[in-house]
Amino acid sequence: AELFGPDAVQPADAARKNIKKPKGSQEAHEPIRPAVSDARGTFLLPKETKLQGKEAELYELIFQRTLASVMCDAELDLTSVDILGQPADRSRDSAIFRASGRVIRKHGWMLAYLDSSDEQQVDSQR
Repeated sequence: AELFGPDAVQPADAARKNIKKPKGSQEAHEPIRPAVSDARGTFLLPKETKLQGKEAELYELIFQRTLASVMCDAELDLTSVDILGQPADRSRDSAIFRASGRVIRKHGWMLAYLDSSDEQQVDSQR
């Protein structure tokens, strides 16, 4: 809530629940978590760790995914359009052209964890 605002975090009573578990799935396991600051009792921010290189990248990934797992769902509007193109003389095969896009209505977990294509879209919508 401190990093992304109160609307980005799920209420405590709205924890994610797996409705249907695949057969043979593991009930629970100890997750990999970011390091905790003894002074604050919260996770260390990636810049506070003094890690470098691959270690810093790995820690940031763990940090982002941990935060994203407790944040609200993202809400997106998805649109897809198919256009059938046929040559006027019908001497060749037809072709289908597809265009698709998405608009983020609520960023939710995407504020904490994005891939590079998502980052560009979020930046353009802020």
